[in-house]
Amino acid sequence: MGLEIEALILRALALQGKKENEQALAVLEEALTLAQPEGYVRSFLEKGEAMTRLLCLAQSRQVGSGYAAVLLSKIGKTSGMTQPSMQLLIEPLTTREVEVLKLIEAGCSNEDIARQLVISITTVKRHISNIYGKLGVKSRTQALAIGKELKIFD
Repeated sequence: MGLEIEALILRALALQGKKENEQALAVLEEALTLAQPEGYVRSFLEKGEAMTRLLCLAQSRQVGSGYAAVLLSKIGKTSGMTQPSMQLLIEPLTTREVEVLKLIEAGCSNEDIARQLVISITTVKRHISNIYGKLGVKSRTQALAIGKELKIFD
């Protein structure tokens, strides 16, 4: 069982590295489903920040029946990390992208964001597209969920 879980974990990480997040989450979910009843933890903890990022994504999308949250809490205790932060992103959001995301959270439309930041709507759309790419999401709702997980709005 341990070898199968390990193989699934490595496959999920490889898919994540290729930016195939949906497939990575599907494989991770299978690994989490097998690991939870047996209490496997170390197999996940040993994979470092890449696994932490993937577990954060899984938790925000409610993949893996809550076991991702259990593993994240153990990662925080063992590594001295506090909570997942924006440092866990492969490419962190720029200051301007964080501003745009905070305005999205406030319920602003693209036009409102453009007016407040004194930029064009095209630039707002480019920032939003960059945010989606960096967070691995496809909608404002998903971006906000990941933003909350990463404590961007605190």
